Amino acid sequence: MLRIYSKINLLFVFLLCLASYSSLYSQCNGDITLSTQDQVNDFSCNTVNGNLTITGSGITHLDSLFGILNVLQQVTGDLIVIDCPNLTSLQGLDGVQSVGGNFVVNTTGITTMGNFSFQLTSAGDFIIIGNNSLTNLNISGGSEAFPLLLNVNDDFLINGNALTSITGFNALTNIGDGLSISGNTALTSITGFNALTNIETGLLIDGNTALTSITGFDNLNQVGEFVLGIIGVGNPSLTDVSAFEDLN
Repeated sequence: MLRIYSKINLLFVFLLCLASYSSLYSQCNGDITLSTQDQVNDFSCNTVNGNLTITGSGITHLDSLFGILNVLQQVTGDLIVIDCPNLTSLQGLDGVQSVGGNFVVNTTGITTMGNFSFQLTSAGDFIIIGNNSLTNLNISGGSEAFPLLLNVNDDFLINGNALTSITGFNALTNIGDGLSISGNTALTSITGFNALTNIETGLLIDGNTALTSITGFDNLNQVGEFVLGIIGVGNPSLTDVSAFEDLN
């Protein structure tokens, strides 16, 4: 009987310590920059009340941001991954549910979004630009990477990547500023965005020299300004724009 009570007491102490640990490390206040792999590995916050920037040539993975005891779930400011030439995947950020500021992936070495769909539901700007090894926006296996993204309050930009196709974003209903898909010279097709009804400022699809097909956008009926390949080098291979026939 004494042994049973001892085990119960030990379990209680363990759970108390675990709760204390989680409480201590779940909230981080202020702007944070992670510039080495060790800093990424040691990071233990569920919520960042501020901006989180991940940058540095020594960073190769973000796996520890989706850990056993702590999963990064919320950033109230900007979440920026920039200038990480040896980072090959965004796996580890798939537990982030909301970004109060901008979600930015800029000039990295990523080739895939990761193995699991992202939980992200909202962001200020949604920006994926200048990733010269990124050929698609799906997770490994081909499923949609951002199936829960409902709202982008400002700009949605997918520019200057190595993408050959853009698919998905079928939960996205509103873009508060503009949507730009530009300068993706290997891009051949765009499909998805089937829940999107409104783009407040403008829609720009330009400089995608291999683009032949745009489908989806089934419910899009309101765009502030529509520019389809009349700026810069345009979309010389694109012949079918019937996806936008219901635009006002």
